[in-house]
Amino acid sequence: MGPRISQTFYPRVGKTEGSSRMDGCRRTNFLLSGVGFGSLTLFSTGNTAKNNCYMDAIMCALGNCATSLWASIIMFSFFGFKAKRQVLKCELDRVAMFGGNSSIANATRTMSCDKREIFDQVFDKLPPGVSLGFAGLSEVFTEMSLSPPLWSSLFYFLLFLLGFSSMLGMIEIVITTCKEMKLFSRTWRNEVICGIFCLAMCISNLLFVQSTGFYLLEIISSASSIPLLLTGLAECIGVAFIYGMDKFSNDLCVMTGKQVKSRWKICWKFISPLIILSVIIGGIVQMIVSGEFTYTAWDRDQAKVKYLPYPAWGYVILLGVCSYPFTMHHLSTLIDCFTRRTAEPETRDPDFSDCSNSCNGIICEMRCCVGKSRSYDIPAIK
Repeated sequence: MGPRISQTFYPRVGKTEGSSRMDGCRRTNFLLSGVGFGSLTLFSTGNTAKNNCYMDAIMCALGNCATSLWASIIMFSFFGFKAKRQVLKCELDRVAMFGGNSSIANATRTMSCDKREIFDQVFDKLPPGVSLGFAGLSEVFTEMSLSPPLWSSLFYFLLFLLGFSSMLGMIEIVITTCKEMKLFSRTWRNEVICGIFCLAMCISNLLFVQSTGFYLLEIISSASSIPLLLTGLAECIGVAFIYGMDKFSNDLCVMTGKQVKSRWKICWKFISPLIILSVIIGGIVQMIVSGEFTYTAWDRDQAKVKYLPYPAWGYVILLGVCSYPFTMHHLSTLIDCFTRRTAEPETRDPDFSDCSNSCNGIICEMRCCVGKSRSYDIPAIK
């Protein structure tokens, strides 16, 4: 019996492939769920005080997993169709070879049409990264029955919906941040601000459709998971240790009317930070063991993907792409804290002054900066 769709759920990851595939998985989950961007936090500000955030979090996680699972089934169904076509083509070629030879054994030894072997060859030659959904499926759509444009339109419409759903949160968080930093006048309409931002993003993204756009996208895609992991780790540490787990649990109790279970506190305070930290350390160890960063390049002569080391200037761009989002994410809080500390005594916030004067360590001062820079009053449940 040949491979079926159930083979999609059986991982076959080698030592050299584990790091890159795990990096792609965590990057995809962070992008879809909005972790590290603040998308869910921004959308949740519109909820009522009695909103059940427990159910929202669980449904969001389950919906994210179901979307990824459904997309993977569709993707590998197309690749399975491609592999089956190659098996049929191999059998036809073997029959044609048998027609010109007098020996069946000779034709069988010359061309093997083992389904497992052909399926492994097809999946091993799949292009990595973002090119999987474009270069890997272009040939498949031309061989499908009915209308090839119909299948390609449905598939790329699926990719459009997946990307559009993620971009909504990203655009909203950037626009809201610009408004809080007063980069736009209050008289400007939201539609105008959104249009300006989308136009700027469209113009800047034209770089990725040039001949070298694939390599730029590869650099940004490979480096995007590092600041997301660092931001996620900072959020876990900030909530659990700086803001305080007990205070955070009391806030949830006020909103939901239920006490937070101990298992959730253990996950938020220990398990989640340790998992993120282990992933970061594992990625660093993998980089040290491999000795160099590599990127994918298309070899026109051999018509396949090759892995080449980054040049010296590529490391500079990679470092800038990694550090810029994480720095910008916390820059506003640091500027706010510095402004409050250097303000004149008559204009300084008295609450912040009392808090900062009573601090004896860096963690205490960070708690003052974070707590006093943006405080939101949660209405009590009646």
